[in-house]
Amino acid sequence: MQNPVVIKGNKAGMTVYLDPALPFTELLEAVKKKFRETARFWGSAQMTLTLEGRRLSPEEEFSVVNAITENSGIEILCLIDADAERIHRCEKALNEKLMELSASTGQFYKGNLRNGDVLESEASIVVIGDVDCGARVSAKGNIIILGTLKGTAQAGLSGNRNAVVVAMEMAPSQVRISDLAFQKAEKGRLLGWGPMMILVKNGRICSEPIKKSFLRGIMNIMKKIKEGPTVTMFVPYDCNNSCPFCVNKEEYRNSSSFDLDRCYRSLDLLDRIFPHNDVVFTGGEPLAELEALEDIIAHVGETHNLYINTTLPTSENQDIHRIAEVLNRHQDMISCVNVSRHLKHYVKECSDEIFDLLKVRHRINCVIFEDAKEPSTKEKLIKFLDRFNGHEVQIRANYSNLTLENVFETEGDDLFDLLCDIAEYQYPLEKELFRTGFVFHYKDSLVTYHKTLPFSKIDGKVGDIIIRQSGLIYDDWNNYGSPMDINELTLI
Repeated sequence: MQNPVVIKGNKAGMTVYLDPALPFTELLEAVKKKFRETARFWGSAQMTLTLEGRRLSPEEEFSVVNAITENSGIEILCLIDADAERIHRCEKALNEKLMELSASTGQFYKGNLRNGDVLESEASIVVIGDVDCGARVSAKGNIIILGTLKGTAQAGLSGNRNAVVVAMEMAPSQVRISDLAFQKAEKGRLLGWGPMMILVKNGRICSEPIKKSFLRGIMNIMKKIKEGPTVTMFVPYDCNNSCPFCVNKEEYRNSSSFDLDRCYRSLDLLDRIFPHNDVVFTGGEPLAELEALEDIIAHVGETHNLYINTTLPTSENQDIHRIAEVLNRHQDMISCVNVSRHLKHYVKECSDEIFDLLKVRHRINCVIFEDAKEPSTKEKLIKFLDRFNGHEVQIRANYSNLTLENVFETEGDDLFDLLCDIAEYQYPLEKELFRTGFVFHYKDSLVTYHKTLPFSKIDGKVGDIIIRQSGLIYDDWNNYGSPMDINELTLI
């Protein structure tokens, strides 16, 4: 290349073409010289930057960005990555961690951590603010900082090397993941320009830049921090299935009291009382009436986490492309679609092709009715997990066998032991009032083991609020629940 550094401007910023053969130290000097000479032309501008012509390490990218900003009046807003392979790799890794964060009911902390502050979590944690020098964040899961990390971050404390540390600006005093320390951190110095992720790859801890667009999922989670009991709505239209684990089937035998308009009013009321809680649509079958489902979604505010439980059926009036189209249209609103698939086919399942069509986050839910001690159950479960390898999977215990005495225990839990045998156990999730869970990894899948009681009201404390098909509001599931009035709701 005759000119080792070539600059081309565009509407959003600039692209800098770098000589692929010149030694990097000489190239860096050429960058400095080029931008000193053209500083008056560019003036005090804010621009995006794309680097092309040669492959650079994150440290080299940072050096180039520094060379530009220190020798001109340009402020680099973000580095646009032209390496599609690395973009895909970073996005895949971060999306996996986002799924894990969402699945683990991670904690959230609003505010800046100052010198001497210590924040600890038994799962994952998101800090909405900065972590200053002298402050420390520790978690058994992931650490995500929506601000600048200048202090200490210790992730994966339970031995979880799959944990990550993410920060919008990364200038840590110290970072550890499990038993590994990040050696390149220099106190007070940025590791890269913009959002960075520290993770373990091939047994070594390293850092990678991530595009700000990759953090939209995290920002969506931030807008939907859960506060208050979960609201579960039984959609007022039935499915044609008879799954043995369904606790709602009896209620759908007589639809004379079903009232969709009243369901809307109940959703609107609960939105005003609990503007930041989780909302679940179940049934019946939420996807049996797609137009009605879209109307129902419109009554859920953007500050809620919305989950849809479905068998993903198909009928003469539906096909998988139409279903995927509707769900994808609301992907910014839907937190997760929970799809029932089991070791035994209880319903006619649609093609697995639909999972390739879905852009919305989805999870495969499997209730285990089989005896976990039977060799055949192990074989079926391995085959099942292989079928859905690469997807998020939730294995659910048979809740009819769970009580307050055993729901939080693993000793004597044959299904937990089976999962430990075939998958890599990571850490427990935080206990809730009537449910808990455990995180595993199996090949390319995040697997959670979910245990929940068939009721949610414990010692008078409400765990789930139920909107029945009639639109009436109850304080628990099915025969356990009683109607609630407005005064009871405001006291929760």
